[in-house]
Amino acid sequence: MDAKSRDADAEGDSAERWDARDETEPLAQAVVRRVSAAIAPGDVLAGRYEVHQLIGRGGAGEVFKATDRELGERVALKALRSELAADHRWRRRLVRELRVARAIRHPNVCRVFELGADGGRPFITMELATGGTLRDVLLSRAATDADSWTMPDPSRDAGWPGRLADARAVCAGLASLHAVGITHRDVTPQNVLRMDDGRLVLSDFGLALAGRETTTFQGGTPAYMAPEVLAGANADQRADVWQLGLLLHHLLFARAAEWDRRGTQISLRRLVSSDVSVVVDELAALCAACLSHDPTVRPASAVEVAGRLAAAEIAKPRGFFAKTFLRARRAARRPEVRLALVALVVTGVGVEIGHAATSQRLCQGGAAKVSGVWAGSARAAVKAAFVRSGSSRATDVFATVDRMIDDHLRRWVGAYTDACEATHVRGEQSAEVLDLRIACLNDDLDATRTLARVLTDADATMVDHAAEAASTLDDFSRCATVRGLRELPTLPRDPMARQAVEAQRHEVIEAEALRAVNQFSKSLVIADRAIKDAETIADGRGVAQALAVKGGDLCQLGLIAQAESTEKRALMLAEEAGDQRTMAVAAAAIAFDLAFSNPREAETWATFSEADLRHFGGDPQIESWLQNSIAFIRYQEGRFDEAATVARKSIALKALRLGPQSLDVGISVGGLVTSLMSAGKFDEALAESDRLLSIFERVLDPNDHFYLSVFSDRGKILIAKGRFAEARAWLDRAL
Repeated sequence: MDAKSRDADAEGDSAERWDARDETEPLAQAVVRRVSAAIAPGDVLAGRYEVHQLIGRGGAGEVFKATDRELGERVALKALRSELAADHRWRRRLVRELRVARAIRHPNVCRVFELGADGGRPFITMELATGGTLRDVLLSRAATDADSWTMPDPSRDAGWPGRLADARAVCAGLASLHAVGITHRDVTPQNVLRMDDGRLVLSDFGLALAGRETTTFQGGTPAYMAPEVLAGANADQRADVWQLGLLLHHLLFARAAEWDRRGTQISLRRLVSSDVSVVVDELAALCAACLSHDPTVRPASAVEVAGRLAAAEIAKPRGFFAKTFLRARRAARRPEVRLALVALVVTGVGVEIGHAATSQRLCQGGAAKVSGVWAGSARAAVKAAFVRSGSSRATDVFATVDRMIDDHLRRWVGAYTDACEATHVRGEQSAEVLDLRIACLNDDLDATRTLARVLTDADATMVDHAAEAASTLDDFSRCATVRGLRELPTLPRDPMARQAVEAQRHEVIEAEALRAVNQFSKSLVIADRAIKDAETIADGRGVAQALAVKGGDLCQLGLIAQAESTEKRALMLAEEAGDQRTMAVAAAAIAFDLAFSNPREAETWATFSEADLRHFGGDPQIESWLQNSIAFIRYQEGRFDEAATVARKSIALKALRLGPQSLDVGISVGGLVTSLMSAGKFDEALAESDRLLSIFERVLDPNDHFYLSVFSDRGKILIAKGRFAEARAWLDRAL
């Protein structure tokens, strides 16, 4: 058995089978025949993606510029080469690429949208890069010959800020993978893309390994493989750090890394001297650390590299003592001076090691903080409640919720550790920023704990919505960026006042958890209490957030006029408090409330929500709600084709976040069916009705009103198509 075969077998349990029939050789040969024709401009794959031109070709696949006809957006489409399309090992790599990309939501990681196939040829769609690759950037910046190269001087080099920005972007993208336990294994210039907004994004995750996955197939680009990988060892995150070091060296110094050999020892050739800028010197030292031939000496992950890069950028110029030390190095060649310096250095190193060890221990408390949130009695209580609910889906739903919350808490511990080490170990962030990040993470932990407690009283309806509720837990992105932290309130220093604010915030979180599982009346009671408590302590932001929850509850209970006035008050108070996120939520909700009675005014509120989203950097969940509201507005205006187009955007956003079989996706598909029916597109409406039925069969009780509405709509569609006997059968089921 060759290495690739062993790799495929090892991955069989963790990778989805594209098609169970892949194992049969006759069919595999048939697939090869079906996909032998090359993809050409003008082809439409899967009835949706119109191909424009070939923009890249690799050993395993071809990348095309294409248009998604359903969403009207340009995408990149990556298809397996025809001779590999029937090989289940390569198809599993394509599945892995999608899985890894979906596990990360970061501006410096390429987004992958969909997995599909056309005529037996698998493909994925992803963000379209219009600015080429990092390889193009490096080639354009490279010196023409050795004599033209000069030492970087940040004070005079106009291109230096751009090089640093690109270095930060590559580090941030890889760090986001490493933070959740993913090893990329092919960090090369060809796999870093320039987007149309200037971002660099990391792409091509076909070789990536997640968590404890192992493989016997190394793959990758030999010129960028770490020495231990070339020697036959398995690649890990330190091997990724080697590849990152090669990129950083080329980016920052406009030269590929070169090596000095002394006997059997190999080390990076240092390009800087003692009189160089301290920033350049620190960056050179960072590259040297990443490119150590001993992997145990390298930074442990790209998270650490990103921290050291940030620290190097703000390194202060050398003062008198540093300059004196550099001059003294020459004197240190004398034996008696060298002995004294060794004693001094050993003492200093001992102090620093003690400090670092203590700091690292301080940052290991994340696991203890989450220990009682879900494991043990909390988990058992929720499982028992699901069983008592009598829902036929209780066991399956609990397994899904259990997995989602476990995964969420695992990522929480990683985020907590990173926040702590950024201050106490890497020294790249102030104590004030650490306080904000921990407060943000504590809010999320409170939300997780509260949801678990709410689910201990689960009935059948709550079981139906439990997975959707678990999917709304935060992804921590706003806890890791300055832009996201700016959206957080500054807690009072006074202990009593701080406790009052935190207690009111917990009430809002509890109301949100109850609403997430369709307990609108209970949520309304808690939201009213949160409003009164926030008013008592004069917390305008807290009042706004509680009002936004109350408005959503009133809308769900059918009290539309009250919901509208409540949400308008929430928006005004949020604007006064500078809370852009609550403003976006409230404006989107108002747009939905007004869609039926006043579509024109609803359109205005939708525009406000879009502007607020752009201002604070966006939120996929709010965006999906907003697109749903806009689709309803278009429908009420009689613009049925536009309503269908916008509904598809909402569905795509929800599916990306919740999965294609979620209840929230199904509700938006129901809106799409109605729009298509009204537009007279009965064939499309029937196809979407099939899709809707398959979702509701999985997630709803057979007597749920959403489920029954599908029967009625199918009857209407079939009447319009003249298939009266079939229509009668579906309408009888609805009755």
